[in-house]
Amino acid sequence: MSNNSYFSERSGIEKKKLNLKDLIEVFIVIVNDLAKDKYFNDFYGFEDNWGKWNQGKASGNFEAYVLSEIGRRISDPFYCQTTPKYAEEDVFDLIELLHKHIYLKDSYQQEQLGIYDLEGIREYSQLKFRERINDQISRYSKGWELQSNGEVRELLSEGFKPLIDEIAVYGNETEVDGRIRKAIRQFLKYGSDELTKKGALLEIGGALERIRSELTEKVHTEEQAIFTLLNKFDLRHNNKIKEAGYDTEIFYPWMFYTFLSTFDAFVKIRDRG
Repeated sequence: MSNNSYFSERSGIEKKKLNLKDLIEVFIVIVNDLAKDKYFNDFYGFEDNWGKWNQGKASGNFEAYVLSEIGRRISDPFYCQTTPKYAEEDVFDLIELLHKHIYLKDSYQQEQLGIYDLEGIREYSQLKFRERINDQISRYSKGWELQSNGEVRELLSEGFKPLIDEIAVYGNETEVDGRIRKAIRQFLKYGSDELTKKGALLEIGGALERIRSELTEKVHTEEQAIFTLLNKFDLRHNNKIKEAGYDTEIFYPWMFYTFLSTFDAFVKIRDRG
């Protein structure tokens, strides 16, 4: 991501949304810029000062390497002469793959940065990759972001980020906190469909069921609302949907943030004493 702000940005003109063709093109630019700056020397390989090609982990047969890692062939994005015809899932799979393997392998640049340990160099490289990638995928479709754990998830509004990334800890990893974190990841991850999101809501519901008596004591009205929603919108039963025809694209996110904000508020009220 450029440190400069251009005229349009300074004038308050928003950047345009990207379609898939745009996304593929800017992705290729980013990957090859970073490759030229030696961020993929270890992964893809490089040409040394004597013109000899030094093989990386994936340069011998990139498609075969991706097949072994991801489970299907995706064409090579490095130094390509024509723009690859990627599907959306190809781009996002490659983003996660390259984030995993990016590593600045250049002693001069490492010295200039003052970073010498392997983990520090990897973290710096991944951060640089995320900054450039997120500037683009945030403008594609509904908006996405590459997290520090290497997974692409739905882009969160600034107001929801503290709730999701810093949600309160109840103190029971197995039955509550672990289930809450699992559900958050499941609901927001790239590729999460209606069934997956429903499963995430049920996971949160199961965690809240475990502490229902405490919820009743501290946030009685909200507790009643949560379990009414779980039943009314047929999340926990196989019988005929009680609220037929509701739009899950609207109601599932609403329920998700309602459940989480209630849980977060309950823990904070409890801890406050």
